[in-house]
Amino acid sequence: MIKNTLYFCFLLVLVGCGGGSNSDSSTASSLSISGVVAKGALIGADVQAYQVVNGSLVALGSPVKTDANGSYSLSGLPSTTNPVVVKVTVNSSTTMLDETLTPGGDGKFPLATIPPKAGTVMRTAIQNLLSNSEVNITPFTEMAVAAAVSTGQISASSLAVGQDQMEQLVGFNPFIVKPIVNANDSNSTSQKTMMAYLASVANSAKTKGPTCSGDPSGVSCVLADLNDKVKGSLDSSGNFIPANPTGLQKAIQDGFTGLVLPLGSPMAILNLTTLKTAVASPTQSDPIASMQRASLDSFIDVMRTGFNSADTLINDRVSGAKGRIDTLSANTASDGLSAVGRLLKDCQINSTVSNIVCLVIVLQNLEVHTIFHMLKVFLRIQEQYRLQTIQVM
Repeated sequence: MIKNTLYFCFLLVLVGCGGGSNSDSSTASSLSISGVVAKGALIGADVQAYQVVNGSLVALGSPVKTDANGSYSLSGLPSTTNPVVVKVTVNSSTTMLDETLTPGGDGKFPLATIPPKAGTVMRTAIQNLLSNSEVNITPFTEMAVAAAVSTGQISASSLAVGQDQMEQLVGFNPFIVKPIVNANDSNSTSQKTMMAYLASVANSAKTKGPTCSGDPSGVSCVLADLNDKVKGSLDSSGNFIPANPTGLQKAIQDGFTGLVLPLGSPMAILNLTTLKTAVASPTQSDPIASMQRASLDSFIDVMRTGFNSADTLINDRVSGAKGRIDTLSANTASDGLSAVGRLLKDCQINSTVSNIVCLVIVLQNLEVHTIFHMLKVFLRIQEQYRLQTIQVM
């Protein structure tokens, strides 16, 4: 009974905040989009956001450049319920880090010998911009957008389908898994797995370099090849049917051929043969189910962003010996958030099982104290966004 009441309250909080879409009190013209651009990390590349209006891209805000870590932050953006595409473009001054090499003592990957040619583009996307958002840009998000474009129109539905195709391919959501910017940090297994797949793409680029016209780095050619293989079409029921799924699978697997990661690499602990075998041949994507999953992924990401935002304040309280309860709550809630993410992957969303029903099923599998702490910390994060402080509950 207590457990049922707790997760019902948790759901009420989610509904009350629009399913996580409006997670802060930013005004309509002060929202931001941030993330990391990685193929290797691209340094000094141009980043611009666009909202999708009737299938066309309309510039949103002003462009920025990626920093020395490949990170970007677009600020002062107006809110929009339209999908937003973020595009990074290599310029003549852009450099690239090489994730196949051993990081230096500072944890940074070395510079690649040959940067991508100017004009090389990668894209990512979010379903809307109603709160500050984090989304990364990699060859896998580029492929997701390319899959959406191949349907004939960029829309929330086609972008969700593209995301689903990538999750089928590599087993994780490349939009929200942050590429490693410093090997000395405490990086998750998902981040290390992401970097191993990026290393496989880098390996393919190096192989194509000698025959890639105008681009000895091979990056533009490998991106073009992957984008061609990720294309698909919609059947009479609106399902996305990939045109060359086995070709896409083989292209990613081939990148692992001859790839050897040095012992100093954070990905060296991973079994590359296992990762190569795990690359799947995507099947059809149901747009309704894909939209539901994208919505849930967005909610999980908003929660994660909230925990990250609150982390500094919580650490300040811990350093002052005032935050033992804060730490316990945050750690337990963070574990619960990870559990939610794992369980959602096993929840079969379809036309009769909505995202909220799926979330109920997930919450029913969590321990009572975990749900309680997730509810407690989520409410505190909401308060922190409003007041920029955390009050002791």
